[in-house]
Amino acid sequence: MYETESKNIENIINTICKKILKQVQLNYTYDLVYRNLVKVKTNWKRCSRCGNTFPQTREFFSPDNRKKDGLKYICKLCN
Repeated sequence: MYETESKNIENIINTICKKILKQVQLNYTYDLVYRNLVKVKTNWKRCSRCGNTFPQTREFFSPDNRKKDGLKYICKLCN
């Protein structure tokens, strides 16, 4: 019984840590010259359907030349 609960807690903690790491990787990049983390300037955009905020890049939003920023207002996950 306790082993199952501890494994569930361990899985939850691992999931949280992975989400934190992913967010840090979005906000920082590794500078190979100086060998340290450097803050990345990124514009953020909120998906109008799911409400999540993503970096304003083609990785997360499909292109749309009619929009001011050149990207659709719905993220690729919702699209």
